[in-house]
Amino acid sequence: MRPPLFSALLLLSLLLGACQSGPSSLAPQDLVLERADTFNYQQQVATSDGREILMISGLSGHSAYTVEQVELVRHPDFLQILVHLHADGQPGETGTFEETIAIPKWANRVTFGEENTVIWQRPAPTK
Repeated sequence: MRPPLFSALLLLSLLLGACQSGPSSLAPQDLVLERADTFNYQQQVATSDGREILMISGLSGHSAYTVEQVELVRHPDFLQILVHLHADGQPGETGTFEETIAIPKWANRVTFGEENTVIWQRPAPTK
């Protein structure tokens, strides 16, 4: 027969293990694509009517995921690009993205993903 303390610790470890894997292990997780996980990444910067335009494209390195949407998040001095991936893709959806972004005058840089990898930075003003 096991001592009560051993049984209690065993039960606690099983419960904690179930909490850590939780429902996420049963259902696919959505992801945000990071720059390091992007294949064939390309970017170009152009100027149109005095505004800078950033064109980016790439392919998700997470082959089981499709691109759900590209979100632009405004921060006080930078613009963040989040490419949302979804595991339950529909027919015709792919892991590729292509986005054209007019860089706002207030943005000093543009970042990619939740890790905020800088992909564009405004040059320092010349004196």
